[in-house]
Amino acid sequence: MIKTSLEQIVDSHDNFRALLNVSLPTKVAYWVNRIYNKVVPLVDGFKDEQNKLIRKYGEGIMGEDKKITKYEVKDGEQKEKYLKAIDDLVKKEIEIPFETIPLRALEKLPIAPRMLIDYVFTEESDNPAFKKGLKED
Repeated sequence: MIKTSLEQIVDSHDNFRALLNVSLPTKVAYWVNRIYNKVVPLVDGFKDEQNKLIRKYGEGIMGEDKKITKYEVKDGEQKEKYLKAIDDLVKKEIEIPFETIPLRALEKLPIAPRMLIDYVFTEESDNPAFKKGLKED
């Protein structure tokens, strides 16, 4: 079981998405994709909650057509409340029902450090898919 925070998931989302474009061994690519598919709804849910909080604590900004086009949280008490609510939201512990991928699965690949997502790749892994070895299927 992968355990991490929503903050780590949100912060690494762009790097994770970029990782999907890297040529990986078939087995690694399969598991990266499966984990990513569990992460996407979490990021989307965070963005939805963030937008609700911006509307709750922010002020509407009028466009030229005299309609609210966006919301902005201004400095002051409302911003402090907004930041506290966001902080509470991202500190939430998340469990993803998969095992991590062992770093040895990427051993022979040139890969940027930012793509080594902490909650996806670990030194040791209990993922049964990688117990027999890492030979390309």
